[in-house]
Amino acid sequence: MTDDEYDALFREAYPRLVSMGLAMSAPRHVAQELAQETMLRAFHRRADLVTYDSPIAWCRRVMGNLLIDNHRSATAERAAVD
Repeated sequence: MTDDEYDALFREAYPRLVSMGLAMSAPRHVAQELAQETMLRAFHRRADLVTYDSPIAWCRRVMGNLLIDNHRSATAERAAVD
C-alpha cells in the first residue's frame, strides 16, 4: 500500500471509526483515541492490508476489538474500586 493509498484509507476510515465508537457509547475522546490506535495499526500493516478485499472492514474489526477491550478494562477498574 502506497502512502497515497494509506492517506485515502485514513480519510475514509477515521471519521467512520470515530462514529462507530460514539455509537457504541464511548466518550468522544475515547472514540478518537481508539480510532487513532486503529489507524496506527493499519499503518504498520500496510503490506497486508493491500491484499485484503476491504481494508476498511479490517479497520472496523480492529476498532470493535479495541472498544470491547476498553469496555472490559473500564468495567474491571470500576469493580476494583468498589
